[in-house]
Amino acid sequence: MKRNNLKICFACANFYHELSSKRMVCPYCGHIDNAEEYELILNEAREAVHYGWNYRLKYENDLKEKGRIDTHYFLEEYEEIFNFIAVAIASGVVGGFAYDVVKK
Repeated sequence: MKRNNLKICFACANFYHELSSKRMVCPYCGHIDNAEEYELILNEAREAVHYGWNYRLKYENDLKEKGRIDTHYFLEEYEEIFNFIAVAIASGVVGGFAYDVVKK
């Protein structure tokens, strides 16, 4: 997969351009991320979108229509914006859970 210098800040959800650097700093809120950890999180989001969403829809449809899975799909990956959305959703869920735990 080609390397993209467009990043999303995990703290404020703003997009910014970051050239190759091991330490990424959001120009909007100052949040600092490690580039390797950032890519690891984004790759996990890509896999969740690709396998957990795309393939799931296809296979569930097969089961519903045919009662069995007899097709083996090869699906194209989504555009990068959908991966950013997956990261934003995941961080919102984790953030909401953390808030609820701290609030109690």
